[in-house]
Amino acid sequence: MNIEYAPDWAFSWCYIFAILGVVALIYPILALLWVRGLGISLALLVAIAGLMLTATYFTLFWMCRSSLRDQRNLTV
Repeated sequence: MNIEYAPDWAFSWCYIFAILGVVALIYPILALLWVRGLGISLALLVAIAGLMLTATYFTLFWMCRSSLRDQRNLTV
């Protein structure tokens, strides 16, 4: 096993970050739906945190896919 190259399955596993990004979109949606129960300031903070988390996951997905793109067709 050559540790300089990623395994073949690593490129397809980047989708876990995309799935987590979609799941993280639930936080801002729920915060906006429960604004009466949470209060405006807390709902706004939860919505902002959820959007930041979503952006982080989608950035990780993009970084993972772009960094492993050149290695996926190499045979080790």
